[in-house]
Amino acid sequence: MTEGQLAFVGAGFLVAAIVGTLSSRALIPWLRRRQQLDLPNQRSSHVIPTPRGGGLAVVATLVLVAGGLAFAIEPPPAAAAVAAGVALLALVSWLDDRNGLSAPVRFGAQAIAVAAILYSIPADQTVFGHEALVWWERAALGAAPG
Repeated sequence: MTEGQLAFVGAGFLVAAIVGTLSSRALIPWLRRRQQLDLPNQRSSHVIPTPRGGGLAVVATLVLVAGGLAFAIEPPPAAAAVAAGVALLALVSWLDDRNGLSAPVRFGAQAIAVAAILYSIPADQTVFGHEALVWWERAALGAAPG
């Protein structure tokens, strides 16, 4: 990656941080008015009802900005796979917050998103530096805890 591309990426993520913060702050009052609240229970880290779904603004911002950056730097099919994987995870998380999804549905969506993202990594880019280990490496990356 060139120095210009690094600066472009840095600027893009600064924009994402600012837009994500501002859009989350705008979304939270709307979620409160709609009673989209996560009620505390014994496993909660909060003690008062907390708006649920504010991460949607952050994820939407990241998909747009990171997707735009990826399309500017990476080949479009790879960028599209990453953007689609992140968007799928965001959609499934949002549906889970609203309706509650079964564990197999959540796991299946996560597996599809991870597979799409791992598939987008060029085969000549390896951690171990040996082409014979590419599929083992991809399997390990896919199974790594997130």
